[in-house]
Amino acid sequence: MAFTDKVNVLERALLMAVAAHSGRTDKAGYPEILHPLSVLNSVRYESDEVKAAAILHDTVEDGLLPMMTVRESFPNRVAELVDLLTRKVDPSGNKEPYEQYVRRAAKDPDARKIKRADVVENLTRRSPDELKGYLAKKYATALKILDEHNTT
Repeated sequence: MAFTDKVNVLERALLMAVAAHSGRTDKAGYPEILHPLSVLNSVRYESDEVKAAAILHDTVEDGLLPMMTVRESFPNRVAELVDLLTRKVDPSGNKEPYEQYVRRAAKDPDARKIKRADVVENLTRRSPDELKGYLAKKYATALKILDEHNTT
């Protein structure tokens, strides 16, 4: 089967994400792969390309997979979505401003769905203490931007 086969696209994304996140834990000590799996579950009724991008959404940004690997391994739409969901870093190491990144992702309906699921998942897995101050404002701003763009 070719990578463009819908079942194979999703299976390959799952295998690559599990391998990329292998041995990594989040701040609470849980396997890191649980976060992208939760995001995937939130978009489970979308196309397999959207689901593949959901499971891969943190792999490039977290430095677990090069974008080139995603482009070579998946259909263009999956790579496009992963790229939209990856916060850019300039050659000097400066991250793209968070609001700018969210606005960029929000312009695409599928990227917006995945990013919204990502933000909601981040909110639900954090303790109330973690959600004070900066993180609460960051996620509230992201949801506001994503909801402003929501026309579907």
